[in-house]
Amino acid sequence: MNSDSPFPPVTWDLSGDPCETKEKALSAIKNDTEAFIICSRGDDFLQAVCNSPENYHCEISFADGKNRELYMAPEDLNYSQLRDLFSRYAAGEDLSHLKGEWTLDVDKTNYYTSVIVGLLIVGIVVFIFFYNS
Repeated sequence: MNSDSPFPPVTWDLSGDPCETKEKALSAIKNDTEAFIICSRGDDFLQAVCNSPENYHCEISFADGKNRELYMAPEDLNYSQLRDLFSRYAAGEDLSHLKGEWTLDVDKTNYYTSVIVGLLIVGIVVFIFFYNS
């Protein structure tokens, strides 16, 4: 991308190592169940792993300040769909509509809910302890 681009620079990562181009990253993951790719734009990223030939699990992350949301595709993509999605993302297309179509990673959501519930329980126990004293 040129320096006049309104989008953050795009970087590619293939199985933990920097990759020069989208073409190299996508061709390397094709039918390689050991490979994963990440395309980063600023603090956001799109990532995929090959589950089996022509079967790719994808996730997209949106950062908003200190908050990060990770969304998982509801079903695996084929290679053509994977190429299209990564091409659109790398070109700067706004994919925020996926927040409504993909599934929010519940592990992160459950973590915060567990912390809040835990603090609430501790607060109730402390209140009962001091109330009965």
